[in-house]
Amino acid sequence: MLVAFSATSQAAVVIDPSIGFNGQFSWDDGLGQIDAIAGDSAQTEWSITVLNDSVLSSISVFDEFIPGDEFALIFDGGGFFNASLNNLFLSSGTHTFTLDVTTLAATFIDGAATATFSTVSPVPVPAAAWLFGSALLGFFGMRRKATKVSV
Repeated sequence: MLVAFSATSQAAVVIDPSIGFNGQFSWDDGLGQIDAIAGDSAQTEWSITVLNDSVLSSISVFDEFIPGDEFALIFDGGGFFNASLNNLFLSSGTHTFTLDVTTLAATFIDGAATATFSTVSPVPVPAAAWLFGSALLGFFGMRRKATKVSV
């Protein structure tokens, strides 16, 4: 007997690294993962793709309707963070973010809040790396010149 299992696949809201994201999300089932982003129940997570190592300067969640609800941010399926995060390093590739409701401010099991993902900045190459590379080229150039003279 052959039994097929299919996993439900949720679509992710794609964050444009150059403009970030600012929009509402909601939940209907009390504590746990949010149920919809921008009113679309098929979207329950955000994704961002960066071509180079980069820094996402801030992620924040603000409950503007009934203050006091609290959230946990889950980054790439890993650890939980408070719903405000600064200077998050993103290696090149695609990353996902989800939000869980961890505390409800009132007896309501549903609610809505706003999430903001800032723009992404590439990680600058330190000046020391450029200086080191220039020094190596200089040493190789001097050695090659010295070898030609002694022949």
